[in-house]
Amino acid sequence: MCTPGPHFKFCTCSDTSHLRDYWVLTTGNKEVDTGVVGSISMPSDLSEPEHFSNDSFFHARISFDLNNSQVFDFAYEPKEGDKIEVHFKEFEEDGLEMVWVYLNGEFQSLGMGVDYVEGTSLERGKVCFVPSPAKLQS
Repeated sequence: MCTPGPHFKFCTCSDTSHLRDYWVLTTGNKEVDTGVVGSISMPSDLSEPEHFSNDSFFHARISFDLNNSQVFDFAYEPKEGDKIEVHFKEFEEDGLEMVWVYLNGEFQSLGMGVDYVEGTSLERGKVCFVPSPAKLQS
């Protein structure tokens, strides 16, 4: 059961096929090096300020919540190689998909040229953001 709080919650439910915003947690994933095609760096003369984007906001916020809060509504102790995929279908035309893998004691974003496969499904459910009760009353 999801309870109100100041962070994202990953709530379990029996059917995720109808959900717009959902997550999938797998365990026992193995790293597969898919190779790096090239690299990219920012131009040295870039002077435009960084603009807000849904992608970067949600990625940074969920990364923080995964590593600093109890975000799951079930007892869960992360293991090396566990992978969580988060899918938001409300944003942008194709939706927004993000992936983190538990490595060296924290959830980290996948780097370019690395993928994790062959895990077994552990849990899945709905992504919720429920403001704290104090925020609801104001």
